[in-house]
Amino acid sequence: MTRQLKNIDANLRKSPVTQSQNQSKREKFNLLDIAVHNINGIKLNKNILSALLDELTECDVVCLNETNLTQREGKFLSNDFTANWKSYWSKAPPGHKKKGFGVAIFIKNEWARYIKKINYVSPYVMTLQLAFRQCNITITNIYRCPNDDLNSKQILYYINSELLKGYRDDGKNHHVIVGDFNATMDSALDKHMASQNAMAPKTTNNQACQNKIGPRIVQWLKGKGFVDTFRECYPLNRAYTWTNGTTSTRIDYIWLSASWSQLLLDASILDSQLITDSDH
Repeated sequence: MTRQLKNIDANLRKSPVTQSQNQSKREKFNLLDIAVHNINGIKLNKNILSALLDELTECDVVCLNETNLTQREGKFLSNDFTANWKSYWSKAPPGHKKKGFGVAIFIKNEWARYIKKINYVSPYVMTLQLAFRQCNITITNIYRCPNDDLNSKQILYYINSELLKGYRDDGKNHHVIVGDFNATMDSALDKHMASQNAMAPKTTNNQACQNKIGPRIVQWLKGKGFVDTFRECYPLNRAYTWTNGTTSTRIDYIWLSASWSQLLLDASILDSQLITDSDH
C-alpha cells in the first residue's frame, strides 16, 4: 500500500469559507493525502474495508485495485461509510467476473463537493476530476492485469490518446496517476528475491511479451515528465509493495505531473497484511 502527502497552494481552494471558520480546516485543505491499495478482493466483507479506511483516516483520497466487485456491489458495501466518504466504483459488463477487475476511488466528503467529472473507462480504469477556481486535479486509478495483453494495450492507449492527449504541464491542470501497474521501474532497487530457486516456474515467450507492456507504461509516464513519488522522496531506498514470500517487488505507484511534484512532502509504503490480508 502506497501513500503520498501533497502540499497544495493556499489559494487553490477559494470556496465560501469565512474567516471565522475553523483554522485547522482551512489548513487541512492545503494538503492532499492520497493512498492506493490493491485490496486483492473484498468479498463483500465490510470489516476489511472498514479496517482499511480506519487505518487511512487521515487520507483525503483512497484508491482501491482488484476489488472483484461490480459497481452495484461496491455501492452497497460502501453505504456504511457515507458519513465521511463518497465512493465511486468502476463499471463492468454484465456477467464480467474475470479475476482482478474492479477499481474504486474513495474521497472525503469535503473534497467530493469539487468533483466535476467521473470517467468510468473500463473495469480496470477510472478517472475523477476535481475543479477549483485556479486549477483542476485529475486522479486516475489503474489496475494493469499482468498476463492480459489486451488490457495492457488498452491502458496505454487510454493514457496516451485520451487522458493526456494534448496535455501541457502548465501548472493549472494537475494529474495524479495511481495504481497497480504490475511492473518495476528499476530491477535493482524495486525487486528482491530471497533465494534463486531452480524449480521456479519459467516465463513463457508469450508472457514475456505481455509483461514488457507494463514497463513500457511506467517508462512512458517517466518520459512525459511524471514523477514517481516514492522514488522522488527516497532515491535509493528499497521498499516493496507486493510479495509472495520469495520475491518482493514495488509495482504500485503514485505518479505526479512534474510541475506539481515540487510541492510533494512525503511518500511512504505501509504494510497492509494485518489490515486487509492482501499480498500488497
